Amino acid sequence: MNEKVKLVRTISNRLVIALTILVCLVIPGTFFSIYHGGFPSALAVFIVGLIGGFVGLQRRLKGMSDDDLMLLANSWVYVCLSPLVVAFLP
Repeated sequence: MNEKVKLVRTISNRLVIALTILVCLVIPGTFFSIYHGGFPSALAVFIVGLIGGFVGLQRRLKGMSDDDLMLLANSWVYVCLSPLVVAFLP
């Protein structure tokens, strides 16, 4: 298998894991906030921005250079940083 394909697969797996963790945290938090005073719209914007950041990063993977892919494949911080920036700057 091609090295670039391996890197993309590694990053994609990390994105799926991070998105799964996000969903597991957001769903209980959402129910808690709804039953205790309503769902703040700022939280909804943050969640949608975060999911959009994950999707955007996944779509950009094929066009990235090998150096960028290597950086993302070797660091959880860089994988999660792009979605967090998108979530905070809608």
